[in-house]
This record gives sequence, C-alpha cells and structure tokens, in this order.
Amino acid sequence: MLTSFLRRVLTVGLIVAGLAAWSQVVTVYPNQDFEAPELGLGLWPENSLSTLNIDREAVGAGKQSLRIDAPDPGQRAFALMSAQPSAEVFPPGTFFTISVLVRKSPGIDNRAITYRINFRVPTEAKQEPGKIISTAFPMRKKIIPLENGWEKWFGYFKVPEGRYNWQFLLGVEHTQGSVWFDDIVFEKVDLKMEKPDVWTNWTLGVEIGSPPLERWRKHDNAKGAVYHAGRRYNALLWQSAMAEANLLGAERAAAYAGRTLAAERQAFATSEQLLQAMYVAYDTAFTSGKDDDWTAFQQAADRFGNALNALDASLKSFWNATPDAGLPPHFGLASRDLKALEGNGRMNRLLIGVWSPGQFIEAEKPFGFEFHSAGPGQPAVHTETERDFSNITASCDGHTANGFAGTFAYLNFATHDQMYAPVWFYKKHQDDPDFARVSWDGHVAEHRSRTRSYCLNFFHPAVKQYINDYLGEYATFCAKEPRILFYEFAAETLMNFKTNAGTRSIGYGKNATIAFQEHLRRRYQDIGAVNAALGTDFADFNAAVQPPDPLAKKRETVTPLDAEFEIFRENSYMDYLRSINQAIKAADPNKPTVARFSGLISDMNGARAFDVCDIVSHHCRAPRMQMVYPYLNSMNRHYRRGLAYMEDFWGCQDAQDRIDEERAQRRGLEKHVARSLVWGRTLQMKWYSYTTGAYIFTYNGNWMSLRHDLTTMRYCAPALGVALRNMENFDWVLTHSVIAPGRILLLQPSSTMRNLRPSQSVAGGMQQFHNLLQDNGFVYESLPEEFILDGRVSLGDFDVVLLPQALYMPVALQTQLATFVNNGGTLVALSDLPAADELARPADAFQRTLAAAAAGGHELQADGMAWATETRHGEGYILQLVAGAGFSTDAPAAELAILLKERAGRVAWADGDVLEVILRHAEDGNDYLFVQNPDLDQVRTATLRFTAPCAQLIDASLPGGVALPMKVDGTVKSAPIRLGPAETAVLWLKR
Repeated sequence: MLTSFLRRVLTVGLIVAGLAAWSQVVTVYPNQDFEAPELGLGLWPENSLSTLNIDREAVGAGKQSLRIDAPDPGQRAFALMSAQPSAEVFPPGTFFTISVLVRKSPGIDNRAITYRINFRVPTEAKQEPGKIISTAFPMRKKIIPLENGWEKWFGYFKVPEGRYNWQFLLGVEHTQGSVWFDDIVFEKVDLKMEKPDVWTNWTLGVEIGSPPLERWRKHDNAKGAVYHAGRRYNALLWQSAMAEANLLGAERAAAYAGRTLAAERQAFATSEQLLQAMYVAYDTAFTSGKDDDWTAFQQAADRFGNALNALDASLKSFWNATPDAGLPPHFGLASRDLKALEGNGRMNRLLIGVWSPGQFIEAEKPFGFEFHSAGPGQPAVHTETERDFSNITASCDGHTANGFAGTFAYLNFATHDQMYAPVWFYKKHQDDPDFARVSWDGHVAEHRSRTRSYCLNFFHPAVKQYINDYLGEYATFCAKEPRILFYEFAAETLMNFKTNAGTRSIGYGKNATIAFQEHLRRRYQDIGAVNAALGTDFADFNAAVQPPDPLAKKRETVTPLDAEFEIFRENSYMDYLRSINQAIKAADPNKPTVARFSGLISDMNGARAFDVCDIVSHHCRAPRMQMVYPYLNSMNRHYRRGLAYMEDFWGCQDAQDRIDEERAQRRGLEKHVARSLVWGRTLQMKWYSYTTGAYIFTYNGNWMSLRHDLTTMRYCAPALGVALRNMENFDWVLTHSVIAPGRILLLQPSSTMRNLRPSQSVAGGMQQFHNLLQDNGFVYESLPEEFILDGRVSLGDFDVVLLPQALYMPVALQTQLATFVNNGGTLVALSDLPAADELARPADAFQRTLAAAAAGGHELQADGMAWATETRHGEGYILQLVAGAGFSTDAPAAELAILLKERAGRVAWADGDVLEVILRHAEDGNDYLFVQNPDLDQVRTATLRFTAPCAQLIDASLPGGVALPMKVDGTVKSAPIRLGPAETAVLWLKR
C-alpha cells in the first residue's frame, strides 16, 4: 500500500515539475526491494565496524528492509550493489530517477546519509571492480516525509557515454546509530528538459571534459558576439552580487537605527528578475547565434544594468546620510608591495591565489588573485649528470606576463603515497625488493610511473639520499627566483599505501625493520627492558620484528608490541615529512614551506604537523573541515604562523547537499570563505573556474557555468569576491591577532587513536563534540594529548575537558586529568575512561588519583531517558555519557549545552546561539568581534553579549564604520545585530 502511494507521489511530482513526459520502472539489481532471504550486498570498507542487517520490524515497503548499524562515528560504511545494465535498456544519454525509502535513528543528520552510482570500467565476474571513471550523485534531490519516520529520497541521474559497470552505493558516513533503507526504484524518464533559470545549477545532460574547453577557446580566439556578450554578462552579474552585499550591509546599518530599507530591497528583487531576463536572452542568442537575438540580449543587459545603477545610487545616498563612527587602525587592504610571507611562516597580510586553467585568467581578474597555480616541481631535464631548471623560470615569466606576483613550487613528495623520481633513478634501483614500499603480507606498492610518480620506500637509504640531494638542488635554484613565493609538499599525504591486495600500512620491509630495531634501541637501550615493557622475548635487538598489519590482519586485541609499533610508524612518517622540509630549508631558508594535509584527526595525529613544515594546510569535506579549524588554531597558538587552505573545494562544504540551488551555493561559498579566514587560514588557493576532470560534479567547485561553453559565470561565483573584499579590509587584523582562548578543551587522545587503528572512532567522537559546541556558540580549544604531556598547555587553563574516547592514555596524563577533576574541573566522557597506558598495559592511575565519589553517581535524564551519569570527585565532576544516547539534535544535546554554559565561561556569544561569534585580540591592543550568520536562507537577528573592554562598539565592516547601540550591565556589554543569510560582520571594540 505504501509503495503504490509513493509511486503516486513521484508521478504527481514529475507532472507538477513539468519534467517527465513518461516514465518506466526498471529493475537494475537483484533484491533492490530487500525482500530476498539474504541481502547479497557488499560492504565497503571491508574493515568497517558497521554492519548490514535484515530488519523485519522497521519496514518501509514489503516485509523487510536493510538496516545499516554504525557503532563507530569515525567510520564510513557503504552497502554495494553491482550490475552492468543492458545498453538497450539504458543507452547512453538516458535520464532516469532513483528513489529509496530512508529512516534514521534520532540525532543523525541527513548529510550523513548518501546514495550514488560509481560508473566503473567493466570487469569479468568475480574479478576486482574496475577503476571508477565517474561518480553520479542525485540531482534535484527531494525528500518527501512519509509515515512512521520514513522518508522518500528521490533524484535524477543520466547514463554517461561508454560502457560501464554500475556500482550503486547506500552510505552512512561519520555518524553513530542506525539507518534503514527500503524499496529502491529505478525509473527511466523522458525529460522535457525545460531550460533552468539563473538560480538553478541543472547539470544533467550537460557535457563535461575537454570539449567545452575547446569550444571556449574558439570563442576566445574569435572575439565575436559570444565573447563580448559573455564578458558583459559576467560584469553585470558581478555588479549585482556586489550590490546585494552592499544592500545587506545597508540593511544592517539601518537596523542599528531601528529602520528598514523596504524600497531598496524591492529594487533588488526587481533587478533579480531582470537578471533572469538577461540570462534567458543570453541563452536564446547563444543557442541561435542570430544577430537579432544578440541585440535582444544587449537590450536586456541594458535594462538590468540600469536597474543596478539606480540601486547603487540609492545605496550611495543612504551611506552619505549615515554618520561615520570611524574605522580602526590598520583598516583596509594592505599594500600588495608588502611582503606577505616570512621565511618562518609568519604572515604580514592575506595571500590568496588560484588553481585554475590559464584560459580563465581574464574572467578571474575581479577576484584579485595574487598567485596562480604552480611552478613545476621537476626539471625540464633530469639525468644522472644534468638538471635543467629553466622551466621554472619560464613558468614564472608566464605568470608575470599575466599580471601575477608569482607562483609556488609544487613538489610531488609525499603526495598521497607517491613521490617524484626520474626514470633513471627508478630503473637503477627497481630490482631491489625494498626500494618500493612493501606490506607485511608481501605485497608491493602501486606506482603511477607514467607521471614519474612512484610509491618509494622512504626507509631505503638511496631514497633518503635522493630526497636530500634533489630537493636541495631544486631549492638552491628557487632561492634565486623571487617569484617562487613558497614551497608545497605532502599534498593529501597518506600514512598507508595502495597495493593490488588493497590498502596497507607503512613500516615493513628490510629497511623499515632495521629502523624499528633502532627505534627500540633508542627508547629502551637494553633488550631486556624491551621484553619487560612489551611482553616480548626477543633474543636481541636484531631479532625484533614488527607485529602484523591491522589492515591485512584484524587485531583481536591490542598488545604492547602493537602499540609500540604504532608509535614508531607515526614518528617515522613525520620524520619522513621533516626530511623533505629540512632538505628545502637548508638550501632556501628565506621562503616558507607548506604541507597540504587532508587527513588530520581522522587518519593522522597532528601533534607534530607544525614541526614538519612552516605553514600547515588542511582540507577535507564538511563537516570534518570545520572540526579542524579549532584544532589547528589551538596548536598554532604555540607557533604564531600563518595557516593555509591550499585546496578550496568550496562546493562540498556548507551547501554540499544543495548542489543545484545557486542561491544556497552563493551563500555557502561566502560563508565558507569568510569563516576560513576568521579562523586564521590566511594563505589560500581557490579552486577553480573549470576542470576537465570527471569529479567536477563530485566537488561542485567550478565558477563557470557548463551551459554556455564556459562563457558565463554561475550565479554563485561572485560570492567569492564578496567574501574576499569584506575580509581583505582586515588584512592586518587577521594576520596580527589571535582568537580569544576558550575555556573548554576537546582533547585528542592520541594513544587511543593510534592503538585503535584503523578505527576512526576517536575522530568520530571529536566530531560529535565539535558539532554540539559549534551549534551552541562555543569557541573552544582542541589539542592532541602531547601538548599536555610536554607542558606546553596546562589542564588548569580550562573549566571543562571533553574526552571522546580514552581507553589508552599515558600514566602521567591520567594523573593530570584526575587532578584536574579533583581541583574543580568537569570531565565529559563520551566513551571509555582511561584503564591502560599508551602501550595498552593495564594502568589505574586515573582511578587511583581521583578522590572518592562524594555520593556515588546519579543519572541525568532528558525526555524520560537517561543520557549521562554524573559523579563528584573532590571539587569537580565526571560526566559519563550513556552509550548510544547521542547528542546531535535531540534533548541530550540541549541538556549538555546548558551544563557546559554553566561550567565554562564564554567571552562573547549571541542570545539563542543563533550566530557564530569569535573574539580576536590584535597585537596593537584592539579587540574585534567576528560575527557570522550560519543560516544560508534566513536573516537572523540577535543580541550580542561580550565581556571584553569597550567604550564604543563600531561595525567596521560597513563604510566609514557604523556605531551599534550598546548597553552595559556590569562586566557584560550587549548590542543588537541583524545579519543576512551567511553574512559576516566585523565589530571593533573601541576602547
């Protein structure tokens, strides 16, 4: 009955949308309704702790459903179906929809649930799946509420050109709980293909790859009607986005005075309709090529431009009538003649560049990028006796000719699991079985030799020497080339590597064994001490061997030898990265190095990240990206360097689940760029106008529209310029200030993280805490346990410590943590409390140091359910969360947030926590509040509260500075503020 209802809902939806002339339900996979006695599904990753289960209680249609149970919030799990549909049924170019019934346990965000198709190279039955050629996500995804907590998820797909295996995936990522799936329906549709409006990113049926770029080149070379009309379109779109930002600022200023700007808001709404008319006229003329249609476009552009000019004039009058309150010292864009980067990684101002095809430099000029893409990391000629680096000079000359200050040296060393090496060097050593990385179970690493990229064993003496020699020679050349602004290495670096048997761990092979033995000798000096500490019986150091790889053989328990090996493995990889850095810096100490991480916390301990480079860069998808902001900020307090963001795939961040909504994408882009700068990411490289890569839809990072041969910008694109122009006025502040420290510490239990590998449960727990803290207006600190152990940070600096999972913890830290509680601190534990040391040996220092509980433990309840147990020890408390209680969106989240506000002080916040508020202390003694509306759709108004000294509160992000009406109540000051969707304001606390 439910199934027939859903079919009616779908059909009605298609008819109302005017998209489908007809539809035909097609079976693609066996058991896609999950009614068979066995599921017959694959699970990826194979070592996932998540499970695929048949459920006969929670059913969306029929008699049973698929349930994915995800106990580890740090992991991902995908149920896999594979098939090769007939080309007669699904010829290339066919449009189809996929719908699936979804139900989830409380607290799970929709963004943690996914379905997609991997189009893979065909392989024979029982063979490993072929290479992924492209991945398709649902377009125009809709979620329809149903009964009993079920929803119908629905979206459009298109069959690509070529012959592929279709691998369908149902995924549950980085969350904890259960998700049910039922009744997958594939439906071929004949789309009427009504043309989308300017606010819709409708990519189905749009060609990608090199052909659009080739057509763009023809338009560019011809300099005809398309070229000139495209330039005008883009200029007006840019003017429109700037006018909207100006209007939002004016509305904010008017709100401070208790006024509104209804006429100006209506004028902008009218201009948006004129933008749509111009867009339609451009599309018509582009399609027909007729002179009359190009004339009609120019007329539509005139009308749109006139409306924008009138709005700009009205807003100018408003600002002229608004009293100036004054602007802070160092306000405004710093001179571009000021050196941005110091050799030690300190920054004097913002530095923003772009990674993009060179053909779009003209279209990208309004963004104001200073550097472009990358200088070659390998010479034009590289033999045993000759190195010709003239290609670096030629690259720099090209960038100079295009108006850029320079570029950076992109060094393919520790990129993923690879490094650059010349062919002669590889051939010289390729017969050495330990030259390439080798796994515990004897598998050799895979190379990308066609690009001279090899997975070489960095433990090997010849590889070590090559790294030092080549990078030293390279950097010696670049030291004399001022247009090489910095060096980058370790792009998306991995501590594991790929083999034909799957992913494997580093740390094995002859030279790694020798290094492990040396590690033990340095740590313990005596083999007897090794055996006593690790429970081994090695006859001598030369007899010591590594334990099995948990990626090849699952660990049933963690032994002291396992734990010791994990310490060795982690330090060895960081030493490898440091050797790259040292080789560069020895030859060129005056330029900084950047390491482009992508797996901190989830796959890699960041405790030593700042020791292997001058500037740490990190990128990944949301929501983990946002969790890393406070993590890097907290560590960087002890280094005071710039932080980098060298691969800004903005499209998979704040609006990643709304890929076809250009308004949401505009807001998401502006919010994401501003937030990254507020959190100190002062060196950035933006990605890109276009890419020929098939992942263009996966990451949604292109600024140029795919519909008109890349001649027009997407509606969302100018938001990058809006955010940069706003934040560049605080060039000096962002590079010469620090975020006020938080009173809550989210502790990364590094020992537990290492010992539980490959589980990412620690990262998952940290993510849960981060989401709670961010949603409730907390600015907090996030640090690896090493920063406490070595004395750089004291637990006494905090009111609350959050512990995601900490079964394994060094005795010294156990003692410090218990003392923190006894002295009045609150410890909130998501999972295990310490019961073993870093080597997985039983250790009760934490429990022994704790003062006896005053009155046992008592339950904390929400909605009649226990969510935590609280015990008092000395002057403080331990709050142990109930397993599976969850605190993402339900009642426990609210209860825990209230408790944290009671026990941890805050220096700045918004009532209702509806805005993100960050206080920064500048080196000249001035303080600034950076305030952002996280909502992509709605205006938010709130009362700001803060405790920092302030005689007058001035909105310095508005022309001339606008004073806010401020009240003082004891030590707390307050002021009202109104922010448009995703808008960011910078307030100066004038003394």
